[in-house]
Amino acid sequence: MLGAKLRFLNGDVTESAVFFSDYIKNTEQSIIKGQQDLQKKAKKAIQAESEYADEMQNSSDDAGHRQHYIFNPNLLYNSLFITFYSYFENRMKEISIYFDDLYDNLEKIPSRNIIGFYKDYLFKHHYSDFSEVQSEWDIINDFQKIRNNIVHSNGVILNDETKKTIELNEALNKYPSIKVWQKTFWIIDSEILFQFNDTIRNFLTKVITKISIPPLPTDVVLD
Repeated sequence: MLGAKLRFLNGDVTESAVFFSDYIKNTEQSIIKGQQDLQKKAKKAIQAESEYADEMQNSSDDAGHRQHYIFNPNLLYNSLFITFYSYFENRMKEISIYFDDLYDNLEKIPSRNIIGFYKDYLFKHHYSDFSEVQSEWDIINDFQKIRNNIVHSNGVILNDETKKTIELNEALNKYPSIKVWQKTFWIIDSEILFQFNDTIRNFLTKVITKISIPPLPTDVVLD
């Protein structure tokens, strides 16, 4: 039986997934509208044989193209990608702290790979069958590498053969929503955000609803 805290977290995960999905759809409309307006402007310039027609037709160097097809989408999608990761990390922390309050068996939290630390803690003490969430964790593990690069390197890929760079490139190549060009990558559409949102919801829901609660100390009441 789940305590009140876990029931709250489970409800929050389900509800937040809906909110996140709606937010992606609503905010993306401004990106789409900007692109459509730019296309209309280019079409009119070409039809009117404007002095800017050649520039608009070959718009890869145009400021409007860069703004609406690169800068704005990159800003929105990267921000949401990082937000989803932070939400997931926080919920893993909340679940782990809940059990630490009961059993006092959570070790010192490291400064790096925090989600990996919480995952190891939960599956060591409270959730034995990792195979049930292996597919979700593989995606989250990829997204962790992508998120870390966005935060620390703004999408720039180092030109080396280190394990970190090789693993990053392997992760980037798995997802069609990511474009790589000249050692830089960016998110070009929202499909990867919907995938991240669904993956977080599925992983956390499985962990919360199927988690194992060992016998409590006699002086502890399940909340």
